[in-house]
Amino acid sequence: MFELEPLTTRLEVWTAQPRTRAFCWDGMDIDARLEKLERENRRMKKIGIVGIVFASVLFFSGQAKTNKVVEANEFRLLDAAGKERATLHVFRGQPELFIRSLNGESDVLLGTD
Repeated sequence: MFELEPLTTRLEVWTAQPRTRAFCWDGMDIDARLEKLERENRRMKKIGIVGIVFASVLFFSGQAKTNKVVEANEFRLLDAAGKERATLHVFRGQPELFIRSLNGESDVLLGTD
């Protein structure tokens, strides 16, 4: 009726062909694929570094712009010990600047009449 081929004969024919290079879908050998992958990796690293530098420049340049107005009734300048060294305030509608010496006495008073 039916003749069956031995399975081992097919396997022997199939595996009897020696492989000369690694199996790849695109026809490239392992060395060429590795070189291509390394090039792409270096390119991605460079793109990443440029992106980080660009983002940092934008961030820090955005921080540099300050167009704020500071308003207060009085400004006090303190030294490292916390002693008041100068005061800028308005007295009876007129601005005054007091500059004090090391012992705390008023040495200079600048104001308008």
